[in-house]
Amino acid sequence: MRPVSPGTGEPPHAGGYRGRVGERYTAWVARLLGCTGAELVAVGRDRTPQAALARLVAATAEALVVADRTIEADPRVVSALAELGAGACLAVPLPTAGQAEPDDEAGVHAVLLAWHEDPRTWSSEELADLEELARVAALDTAAPAAGRSTATAPDAAEAESRRGLTLLSLSESLSATRSQADVAHAVELVALIQLGCSDADLWLLEDDHLRLLLPRGRDDVPALRVPLSHDRGPHGLVAVLGGSSVGAGPETGAADGPIGRPVGTAGPLVLLLPLTVGEQTLGVLDLRWEAPTRAADDRPMLEALASYTAQALQRAALLQERLDALITLQQSLLPRLRPIPGVEVAARYLPADSRDRVGGDWYDAVALPDGGCAVTVGDVVGHDVHAAAAMGQVRTVLRALAWSGSGGPAATLTSLDLALDGLGLDTLATAVVAHLRPGGSEDAGDSSWQLAWASAGHPPPVLLGLDGTTRLLEPTTPDGVDLMLGVAPGTDRDDRTLAVPAGSVLLLYTDGLIERGREHLDDGLDRLRGAVEEVAAGGGAASLDDLLDGVLTRVTGGGRADDIAVLAVRWGS
Repeated sequence: MRPVSPGTGEPPHAGGYRGRVGERYTAWVARLLGCTGAELVAVGRDRTPQAALARLVAATAEALVVADRTIEADPRVVSALAELGAGACLAVPLPTAGQAEPDDEAGVHAVLLAWHEDPRTWSSEELADLEELARVAALDTAAPAAGRSTATAPDAAEAESRRGLTLLSLSESLSATRSQADVAHAVELVALIQLGCSDADLWLLEDDHLRLLLPRGRDDVPALRVPLSHDRGPHGLVAVLGGSSVGAGPETGAADGPIGRPVGTAGPLVLLLPLTVGEQTLGVLDLRWEAPTRAADDRPMLEALASYTAQALQRAALLQERLDALITLQQSLLPRLRPIPGVEVAARYLPADSRDRVGGDWYDAVALPDGGCAVTVGDVVGHDVHAAAAMGQVRTVLRALAWSGSGGPAATLTSLDLALDGLGLDTLATAVVAHLRPGGSEDAGDSSWQLAWASAGHPPPVLLGLDGTTRLLEPTTPDGVDLMLGVAPGTDRDDRTLAVPAGSVLLLYTDGLIERGREHLDDGLDRLRGAVEEVAAGGGAASLDDLLDGVLTRVTGGGRADDIAVLAVRWGS
């Protein structure tokens, strides 16, 4: 890597701090993402492919995510990746110090870039990791020259600069955390990058035991939960009595390591600090170094780091309680699907990975008085408790209208739109309603069913035929656009009908199943159809539960940016 000074495109002076910063972040990106290459790139006029990608990112101040160069639409990206010999890349701008997110008006001076030689799907967790590293790197690259390590800088000034930079880095990282796992991840990054630790763990105090808090993205590491007692090593003493504990090597804990974890590879220097907020002890911060370091002697900085961490853990715990309540509310508003004669129904609801994005997705299935069945899926605009509450009201009104059998799906949606307006429910929503009744047209056979459907701005349902192929049930208006609910109450809507053989499967879903960042909606629809056909070809459609699980696994393997409601119905089989 050729480190450069932000905004100049020129290499720093020999031994410059900026050079070490670049090398450090290159190593950490490669370690975190397991990618072919990485670089902290200054936005300048260099003619390297890395610089070309950096300029593209700087122009928008947004992340660049490319999973496969061969299908990338931007020829400039394709050209740069081809010159780099990469099939995929992930790049994020460095925000201006003091900002949580990059701002195109403030200007982007550097970009953190990762690339892989083969096509690769980047997960939302990997993007979040790179963004967190970028926030820390922004502070490093923005630190005043007086704070850099130089041959003439006094040790005290250097230590004070490093202390401020470390605490500011942690504060910036913790401000973006949502869960305790996020906190553990942020602390680990800052400890490893800023303090030079070889390991950094958080142990949470829970009743009569300590639990190792795994950072986000470390699900492959076994969770440790051990009894809390004074004879279990220094962690218990620190948690119960407070104060810090310093040790060297494995003798810091029991013979098999502190509370059952080997420490032979963790380094000879171990520092344990209590995590306290007021009079309450939340756990223990475990920092380790491979060799003695001055960072371990800076007690004011380390105690401030522990304090920041404890406050973030407490805040995350309170937020988690709120989100758990929101999830419970949302799920309590979803129906229990009752058996319907002649019809098999299965449904799933999956919250977004970011659990504060719980919103207004719903599904429902109702037996009609004439022996038919009405199925619906919808989505109220918004991702908060108000959207969840509105969803409950909309679904209840829609269920009553559907059961009344006063008309087909289009009439039901029109009546719902008018009812929401008349009841003063100021909300926007999309929905699709389908009716299934036995007895289709004569040329379709006696075992066929009549399918009628209508949409209000909702993604098209997928119909899985007996031959294992799929088709989309397109919008019902001539121009292909169905207005969502709440835009123009009383809008005329039309039904579409189709005779379908018994044993066919209809899949209704919300947009969280098909949308991915900047990707075109058609790509998401193609991916969904491919997943349904693949599961069906493997025999997974024999059970609707297996069909849904198989499809969800294939379509959402890279994470969920939005919540998802999906319903499958099969008739007359």
